Amino acid sequence: MNNLVAAITFVLTTLFDLYITVILLRAILQYIRAPFSNDIGEFIIRVTDPGVKIFRKFIPGYMGIDWASLAFAYLLAFIKILIIKAIQLQFFLLDIVYFLICLLFSSFTLLDITLSIYFWSIIILVISSLIAQGQRLAYSPFLLLVSMIAEPVLRPIRKIIPPIAGFDLSPLFACLIIAVLRILFKITP
Repeated sequence: MNNLVAAITFVLTTLFDLYITVILLRAILQYIRAPFSNDIGEFIIRVTDPGVKIFRKFIPGYMGIDWASLAFAYLLAFIKILIIKAIQLQFFLLDIVYFLICLLFSSFTLLDITLSIYFWSIIILVISSLIAQGQRLAYSPFLLLVSMIAEPVLRPIRKIIPPIAGFDLSPLFACLIIAVLRILFKITP
């Protein structure tokens, strides 16, 4: 029976995390003002619109941040934790303490997924730059979006550690910092 619970937990966690990732990508891409006029942008909008539109009715954007998308992602993270804990039958009490614990873990889930998005965008950017060897990233809408996501993280590190003999070490240090933050904030319910 434990294997069945572990398998169900794995599938639910994966599905919820994938959808939350797409919602957070929408919020990140809107914040950095990335173009949604390509196939990837249209996919993200179409997949996330049903839930985001509900929240957008009463949660407006502010200071360039899509608060409706973040609220929707937060709600899904909260529901994920409730469902998984109900399946695992761990401290499933209908009291205020359990509710507050789930709210806190939802925040950590969103933070972990956001850090994952930045980590993998930097890794993809590094691999594509090794393969492309100086070709423009603008030819691929996917790589352009990945570059737009990674650059705000890499830019401050480049100011501190400039390229040395043509080698840009900022991705290495950015990935190291993100990995440490993910370890520090990896709190599971």
